Amino acid sequence: MLGLVAVQKKILANLLNLTDDVKIENELHGRKVLSSRLKNINALIVLDDVDDVGHLHALYEPLQSSLAPKSAVILTTRVHKILHLAQSAMTFEIGGLDKEMSKWLFHWHAFMRPNPPVYLEEVSQRVIEACKGLPLSLKVVGSHLYYNNHKSYWEESLTYLQRNEDDIFNVLRISFDGLAGAEKEAFLDICCFLTDETEDKACMALKACYGIGKTYLDGLKNKWLITTYVDRFNQRKIGMHDQLRDMGRHIIRQERRDRAWDEETVSDILQDEKLRSSLHGLSVCSHRPFPVGASGCKELPKLRIPVVKENNKHMEMGELCPQIFFNDARCGGLSYLVDFAPLVFGFWSLEGAK
Repeated sequence: MLGLVAVQKKILANLLNLTDDVKIENELHGRKVLSSRLKNINALIVLDDVDDVGHLHALYEPLQSSLAPKSAVILTTRVHKILHLAQSAMTFEIGGLDKEMSKWLFHWHAFMRPNPPVYLEEVSQRVIEACKGLPLSLKVVGSHLYYNNHKSYWEESLTYLQRNEDDIFNVLRISFDGLAGAEKEAFLDICCFLTDETEDKACMALKACYGIGKTYLDGLKNKWLITTYVDRFNQRKIGMHDQLRDMGRHIIRQERRDRAWDEETVSDILQDEKLRSSLHGLSVCSHRPFPVGASGCKELPKLRIPVVKENNKHMEMGELCPQIFFNDARCGGLSYLVDFAPLVFGFWSLEGAK
């Protein structure tokens, strides 16, 4: 998922047809740049899944104050407070799909045809009802059931869905639980580290970790757990619905605790010796020091995917600086760390430690 500064840059690049990287120091600076450079430009902009007031301040407000009168900014959110704070001119409540559209979408994902076999008609209808018209649930659950047409399996899946129909994470989890062991690990890696990376880079990362890359990506795409898209530079990248991403991260937080992708999870895990010993993936910002409690950490024996991002030439170098830490620590899956640059992504899968 892109950070706010990256989104600010993307908006400027797309609206102004820029080919060079826009210089933005931080979110506050980005607000000023948006306000000054987009004055009187007519544009249609969609800000999808705005769930934080900070998103309004960094993106919506400068756009509203600078774009020309004929412009429109469409904002989608699941948080009603956001709409109130945005003082939007019009608000539309989007419901689920109707019965016919739900049937059509589910049947094509579950059977690859418009109608189910006769022996699955009744149970498939009840599965559709349990998905409550949510397109993501209909696609993910349908794709999951496509691989097993035994009626008993469908009935068991229906029971699971009915018990968890008010919890979207548990509804989506039925597909995650149906993955093989290494496929689950690949899915969780994508949730934490590989979304919006190029497909080639994600493929290399998974192959380095598990010996298989493209097969896992294709399998996850077939189950609608990931998607691919082409960016403005014609690069094919990995996409994932935010609810699937959040479901995967919820599993990590509640059950696994072996991947750290943001400041909170990095702080929690690196300060716990037991958790450090099983850490599989770690994403850090190069200009932020590690937590003080991690100063005694000299070894990450299971680490296989390190991600270092947001390089800052004026960072303070010290024993807890990510660069020095990775160079000094013994990491069982790593052989070296590449030079740091903006949004550096590194992965290694060599046995043994440095």
